[in-house]
Amino acid sequence: MHMAIPNGPGEGWLLLTDANLEGKIVLRAITGRGEADYRPWDLICREEVSGISVSAAMVVQSWACERSQSKEGIEAARRFLRQWPLGPQAEHEDIQAAHAYWNEMEAAAGEIAERSPPLDEMSVDELCQAIRKMAMRLGQFETESPHARLLRLRISAAAILIQKDFGR
Repeated sequence: MHMAIPNGPGEGWLLLTDANLEGKIVLRAITGRGEADYRPWDLICREEVSGISVSAAMVVQSWACERSQSKEGIEAARRFLRQWPLGPQAEHEDIQAAHAYWNEMEAAAGEIAERSPPLDEMSVDELCQAIRKMAMRLGQFETESPHARLLRLRISAAAILIQKDFGR
């Protein structure tokens, strides 16, 4: 079994696979530096690097809960996540909760967008300010859900990339 999970540009590939020595499902990260296999409880992003600790289970659960996810993808994620019964899962109620969370976040983003100039007319400072507003709004909905942590990580990464690209 092999299921590709989209990763950020230039960050290599993530693959849910059972093609390993033990035959257990792992999250395989394939980058220019090599490959690494992660079990659900393994941290793939540590707090001292990104400001947020992210386990392989959190990444897989977030992927499984995407609205466009296939039944095969959800089942593969469930098989992976069930290896860690105390960790995040992708059962029906988890997916429903994630969809409700994303709906709230989309509504919040829409409200911020309505009060902001069009993206192509924004200065770098205005864009960074809109990103900060979104992060603050995320804090209002903050729970211990993996979705909240991953979204916060993505927002932080976006702000860092923008500031890096424009030398700020």
